[in-house]
Amino acid sequence: MPAAKTPAKKSYNEMIEDTLVTLSDKGGSSRQTVWKAMSAKFPDTTYKLFLVRLQKAAKEGTTVTFGKNNQRYTLSKKLKDRVKRANASGKPIESSRQLHAPRKTAVNKAALASKKRAAAEKKKARKAAMASKKRAKKAAASEKKKAAKAKKAAAI
Repeated sequence: MPAAKTPAKKSYNEMIEDTLVTLSDKGGSSRQTVWKAMSAKFPDTTYKLFLVRLQKAAKEGTTVTFGKNNQRYTLSKKLKDRVKRANASGKPIESSRQLHAPRKTAVNKAALASKKRAAAEKKKARKAAMASKKRAKKAAASEKKKAAKAKKAAAI
């Protein structure tokens, strides 16, 4: 019988984000509320690590921010907007990985294609420049040889 796949362990930041997505309190959730929900959802968590990660994430402000005051925590505005958009489209977000997945749009695809084209042109130009440098070096070396032969012939 093949071994069952064990799910990859989530980082504390991902667990905190998942918990805040499920709580989604208007003014933010208190630390105790977040801990209760997180420990229920992820039983193998440690309170001390939770506290450290929550404070660090809130101070950085990239994913978790302070709510109405420093006693409450919410998702950052960017992530809240993504959750709202997902709920409006009918595809609710269940995990933090969905929050951080880049949106694929025609604009992004076009920008990526233009970047690739620009990189290819730059590479082509660099190759052409290197080739012309080699030709110039070769020509200079042959000129030196000719000058040295002429000097030798004049000296004889």
